[in-house]
Amino acid sequence: MAGLNAALEIGKNALLNAQVQIQTTSHNVANAENPNYSRQKAPTVTQGAILGRAGWIGAGARLDRIVQQRDTFLEGRSLDASSQSAYYGTLERILTAAETSLSDDGDTGLYAALNDFWTAWNALAQNPEGAAEKAVVVEMRPRPVYGPEPNRRPTDPTPGRHRDGAQGQRFHCE
Repeated sequence: MAGLNAALEIGKNALLNAQVQIQTTSHNVANAENPNYSRQKAPTVTQGAILGRAGWIGAGARLDRIVQQRDTFLEGRSLDASSQSAYYGTLERILTAAETSLSDDGDTGLYAALNDFWTAWNALAQNPEGAAEKAVVVEMRPRPVYGPEPNRRPTDPTPGRHRDGAQGQRFHCE
């Protein structure tokens, strides 16, 4: 009788496995139109064999797990495209903000400052000995946009060193 019970148990497990596989197939068919759905399958694996009087006897199969079927190549390409899209979207927002803050109507802003700077140099080139032209060029020198320029003393002949006018001491600029 034990052999009959084992055979019926193997048959019962086979029917249960088939039922889960049919449900998984039904689930796949129901979601076929869903673009975010990935197909699933329910693979079976053999169960361990049982040592009987006549030798090893198979115990049937069991469900391993339900597995999503994905194309890793397409998934990787989709992830890359999504990442690039986010990168360029962020870059566009940053550049739009920079363009807005650096907008130039021609009368003010960077264009006007550069135009005045080069006009002063042109005037100095026309009259190299003119004190007024020299003063305008010194006044029009480029200034850092991140803050006021510190008062600097004339540089020492040694590169990387400046002379402190009040003390006459030298210090190294790193």
